[in-house]
Amino acid sequence: MKAIIALFMLMPIASLQAESLEEILSYDVPKTFDVEQYVVRDFTDYIRELRFLRQSFDDPIPFYLAYPKDLTKLKGIVLMLHGITSNKNIWWQDSGPYHLTGEYREKLLEAGYVLILPDAKFHGQRVQAANFESPMKLLQRQDWHQLKELLAGSVKDFRLLIDYIKSDERFSHLPVGVLGMSLGAIHSLEISAVDERIEFLVSVFPPVQSISPVVDTISPLSVAERISAPCLLLISDQDVWYSLADGKKLFEMLACKEKSLNVLSTPHELGYSKAETVVQWIQKNTSAIK
Repeated sequence: MKAIIALFMLMPIASLQAESLEEILSYDVPKTFDVEQYVVRDFTDYIRELRFLRQSFDDPIPFYLAYPKDLTKLKGIVLMLHGITSNKNIWWQDSGPYHLTGEYREKLLEAGYVLILPDAKFHGQRVQAANFESPMKLLQRQDWHQLKELLAGSVKDFRLLIDYIKSDERFSHLPVGVLGMSLGAIHSLEISAVDERIEFLVSVFPPVQSISPVVDTISPLSVAERISAPCLLLISDQDVWYSLADGKKLFEMLACKEKSLNVLSTPHELGYSKAETVVQWIQKNTSAIK
C-alpha cells in the first residue's frame, strides 16, 4: 500500500520532467494584436510609450516601448527584464539600491536601440493576478507551481511582445536581443533557449541553484545547453542567491560559441553600473543591418 501511495506522489513530478522545454514555453501568435496606448512621454532624445497588449484568456501585458527620436540610426531591439522585487519602472529609478540601473536604459537609447520593458507576471501593473502579493512570497512558502507560472508565463508574454514589435514596419528589420537582471536574467536564458530570434543576450546575476523538480526543467542550468546566441554573463562572488562555483558552472554549460564572463565583487542588489561594458558588448554583437 505504501508503495502505491509513493508512486502516486511521484507521478506529477515525473510528468513535469517529461514535459519538453518547447511545450512549457510554447505560445500562440495571434493574427492581429489588441494593443492600447495610454501614456506617451516625450523626453529630450527619445519617446517612451506605455502600452498594454491584451490577451483573450490572460491578464494584459503592460510594457514601455522606448525608442530614439532619430529612427534613421536604429541598431537593434533590446528586451529589458527586471528582477523579482521590482518592475519595469526600475529602468527609470534614480534612488534606492537599484538607482544605477537607469544607466543601461540611457546608454542603450543613446546607442540607437529600441527598448521593450515589460512587467513580468505578478509584477508592477500585474499584481492583481497574484492577489496583490509580492512574488517573493512564492519562494517563502515554496509555491513551486505558481513560481513555474511566473517563469514560463512571463517568457511566453515576452515572446508575444517581440512578435508585436516586429510587426511594426519601423522596427521589423532590426535584430533582437535581451538584457535581464536576477529573475530577468533567468528569463533571458529561458527565452534564448527556445526563441531563435534572440541574437544576443546579457544575463546579470541569474540565481542558478536547483530549488524544486517542478521548475528544474526551465532552470538556468537546464536550458544552458540550448543557447546558441552570443552571451555575456555577469556573476558575483558575493551573491547570496548562488555560489561562485555555480555561476562558473553555468558559464561552462552555455553552448554558445561566443560567450564572455565577468566576475564582480558586489552584493546582488546591483548598487553599481556596468552599463558601459554591457552596451559596448551589445554593440559588438549586434548583427549588421542589411
